Amino acid sequence: MSSQVLALKYRPQNFDEVVGQETTVQILKNAIAQKRLHHAYLFSGPRGIGKTSLARIFAKALNCEKEPTPTPCQTCVSCREITEGRSLSVMEIDGASNTSVDDVRDLREKVRYLPPGGRYKIYIIDEVHMLSTAAFNALLKTLEEPPPHVIFLFATTEPQKVPATVLSRVIRFDLRPISISVIVEQLKKLAKAESVKAADEALFQIAREAQGGLRDALSLLDQIVSFSGREVTRASVEEVVGISTQRFVFGLIRTILKANSPGVLQNSEAALAAGVDVKRLALDLLEYFRHLLVAQTSQDPSLFDLPPDEVKELAALAKECPAEDLDRLFRILQKGVTDLLRSPLPKVLFDVLLLRLCHYEKLRPLDEILKILSGSVPPTLPALPVRATTESGHPHAGGRRSPADGVGGKAWPEFLAFLRSKKPQLFSIIEQGILLKLEEKEVVLKFPLQSIHLQLLQDPERSAALKELLGQFFGRPLAVRCETSSPPAASAGADPSLIVADALSVFGPETTHVTKSGPEKSPS
Repeated sequence: MSSQVLALKYRPQNFDEVVGQETTVQILKNAIAQKRLHHAYLFSGPRGIGKTSLARIFAKALNCEKEPTPTPCQTCVSCREITEGRSLSVMEIDGASNTSVDDVRDLREKVRYLPPGGRYKIYIIDEVHMLSTAAFNALLKTLEEPPPHVIFLFATTEPQKVPATVLSRVIRFDLRPISISVIVEQLKKLAKAESVKAADEALFQIAREAQGGLRDALSLLDQIVSFSGREVTRASVEEVVGISTQRFVFGLIRTILKANSPGVLQNSEAALAAGVDVKRLALDLLEYFRHLLVAQTSQDPSLFDLPPDEVKELAALAKECPAEDLDRLFRILQKGVTDLLRSPLPKVLFDVLLLRLCHYEKLRPLDEILKILSGSVPPTLPALPVRATTESGHPHAGGRRSPADGVGGKAWPEFLAFLRSKKPQLFSIIEQGILLKLEEKEVVLKFPLQSIHLQLLQDPERSAALKELLGQFFGRPLAVRCETSSPPAASAGADPSLIVADALSVFGPETTHVTKSGPEKSPS
């Protein structure tokens, strides 16, 4: 390998070598070819994506000795001087070191003079947002009406800090972060040129860490090669940059989809023990749930910045969960991650969020809900308590037939569930009564004396509706007869056996032990 660092050795020298900024490159090429040049340009975007490199290439294209051309020759004196950074016609100024109004006044004095060589005097001001307000104000007039031989090229990572009065006087290019797949392809080419054997998964991990900056990716590759030699593996990358979250993210996804609460907490603890930041882990988990939703629709590699084997694994996991459930999990996770990022206790919130994802209630499919509403499929509802009593009013005891045992193989609790799905209002009336008998031709219910529910049930329309639904469910016509009972006496002389029987019918214990109680007699 060369002793020169990769980020400098492979810095683009012409428009064709710039990667990931095709639109901006095309606009600049067309402006040169059509001679439609502006006096000021602003390149904005994150670090390491080619802002200053584009400004230098643009300056080289404008001052090439042959003519202004989209393809500078790279051999003339002007091209070589700009490449080597010693051109007197192209001045690079660091905005962070030249922030005062005096620096700008000095610049205003010099722009009046013709360039010593080349056609244009070009000022490249990097990190232009660092200029002071006074410096920007001093620059405005010159920026708006510079001499015809002057062109300003600004670069910044924070365009929001540039005054609107300056932005209105420039042509602005917002450069995008470079995609992971593009960075990986570029790293493959450079690794081959440098005789470095690099695993694809290692290059993907480097590209992820670079977060859209090709320069950062090259610097990181340089660092890893210095550590591991000419073979770059996933293990060597993790030794330098730390454990990747991806290996833990897949474990979390599998345990969440299987509702494995202990497993998901164990995966979380293992990730944090390996040094993974909990906020980074939560954000990556959210991103991979997005990938799961997309994988249910398409496995097109262009939709994922992931290695092909990870896309296949995501597609297999996506088949284990319906789309509507994945969407619900994503929304739960999105809200939880938002809260987690603002919390002083992210680990606590992350563990609770993982448990919530494991215990979410699965949604019923829409077609099943429609069938339930149409009555073609009975709903699956929780069992309803039934106070099944004999004609004497005592609870059913072993050996004797209970009125809840049913007719034709169908029981009274099942009918109540059916009634609740069909006529909820009628169900709310019936459940207030006590079933006394359920026989082949008759149903006998008991209500308290002067019960409002009994009066409602005696309405001819409701009574007819109840008989119709009984016939539909049990497959035979059944008469409905209602009896009344007096409210229980509040006196101390009430029959204890009836009180015990009533309690047993309400609470339904597995075992009972009845003891007599009363005031203790004092010893004689």
